[in-house]
Amino acid sequence: MNKVLAACCAVLLTFMTFLVLWQVFTRYVLNSPAAFTEELVKYSLIWTGFIGAAYAFSTREHMALTLVRDKLTGRPHQILVIFIDALILLLAIFVITIGGYKLAVSARAEFSALLGVPRTLVYSIAPISGIFIIIAQIINLYEDIYRKQSRRIRREKMNIVLTTIILFVVFGVLLFMGVPISVSIIVSSIVTAMSTLSWDQITFITMQKMNSGIESFSLLAVPLFILAGNIMNNGGIAKRLVNFAQLFVGKLPGNLAQANILGNMLFGALSGSSVAAASAMGGCISPIEKEQEYDPAYSAAANIASAPTGLLIPPTSAFIVYSTVAGGVSISTLFMAGYVPGILMGLGCMVVAFYLCEKKWASRRPAVTNPSVLRRPSGMPSRPCC
Repeated sequence: MNKVLAACCAVLLTFMTFLVLWQVFTRYVLNSPAAFTEELVKYSLIWTGFIGAAYAFSTREHMALTLVRDKLTGRPHQILVIFIDALILLLAIFVITIGGYKLAVSARAEFSALLGVPRTLVYSIAPISGIFIIIAQIINLYEDIYRKQSRRIRREKMNIVLTTIILFVVFGVLLFMGVPISVSIIVSSIVTAMSTLSWDQITFITMQKMNSGIESFSLLAVPLFILAGNIMNNGGIAKRLVNFAQLFVGKLPGNLAQANILGNMLFGALSGSSVAAASAMGGCISPIEKEQEYDPAYSAAANIASAPTGLLIPPTSAFIVYSTVAGGVSISTLFMAGYVPGILMGLGCMVVAFYLCEKKWASRRPAVTNPSVLRRPSGMPSRPCC
């Protein structure tokens, strides 16, 4: 039924397009407009509208605000869908079919002005489309009440679920046992594939995927980024980045934590590795923070939270890997898109560090109202920090 309705709509749309083009041609080229085309276009539009409505109800593609309907699940969602389909069915029976039949019967003695087309023929499409809508809504209601799937579909879905469970269970068990991650991925994939493929196919496909995954010129940047991170980590550049960051945040509360965050942003952007940034900056700043009585939890949180900014601020190996896996996404576009979120993430960490430090510093001040007698508690560092 859907194909028949769609074909009828396509034929009517083609017919209307031809009539409009013919009207334009006769009006502006022949200077003798064809008067009958306007009448035929209007009647064709009526037929197209009713047949299109029947097709839309049959395929459930009518425009609707589905905010509430999509939020519901289970039985409430089913009840709401049944109510909507029942409402459409009543509309199709009493308004479109019965009302359309009465309209067509009442226009038996009326004819069009130019072509003499009976109005009954034009309006008869209303009850015809109403019958199609009634059939479609009965089918929809049956599907709403008795949602049954074929055995083949249920079997396919069950196989997908079982395969997914096997994959994640085997991978999780191997990972928990301390097996290397790469080996865990390969073994879990092989165990999962054994349910559908032969051993020869599994070994061949596994080696083929391993070679095709490595065979990429873009991935050459990944080991070079790791090498650059290790060289920078062991070359003393972390201390220089800390000193450079102190020029900007040295007077802020919790200045060492702020320098740690800013240093992670700079180090990660240069090395492309969050692990290298966290280890280098943490190893450089932690002794100084401990000396100035910073809270170890606060210092560790600032270092860990800001280290991933290096994965967003270009150049970064994460975008290169994503471009390779995604199938040729522009690396330069990814780099340009990473600046703003990376900088915003770093600034957000700095704001949180500032707030926590100010809050903790205020809570440790003496409860006095005269600022002149406000003294630093014993054991507290001279600069506000945490």
